[in-house]
Amino acid sequence: LPCIIIARIAAGTFNFLCGKLWVFKSRNKTSGEAGRYVTLVVLLMLICYRFISGLVRLLGVGVYVAKVLAEGMLFPLSFAAQNQFVYNRRDERR
Repeated sequence: LPCIIIARIAAGTFNFLCGKLWVFKSRNKTSGEAGRYVTLVVLLMLICYRFISGLVRLLGVGVYVAKVLAEGMLFPLSFAAQNQFVYNRRDERR
């Protein structure tokens, strides 16, 4: 369990910084963006879990296939939410 937690934190930090610096090229305050990013990640994780559960229980899809489908469906939502909610705050410049 500690290895999983460390891996999730490392991956989340890497993804956050890549999004901030290279994808969205944000110059806003990192602390505010990090808080919004964590909120979004938790929300998307809960939505993904519901999608996976629904696909497995209601449609009989295998769990690995359901995971790929759920993540694929949420990718555009995640990108749009990061663009609008996490990194696009013009009033929060350093």
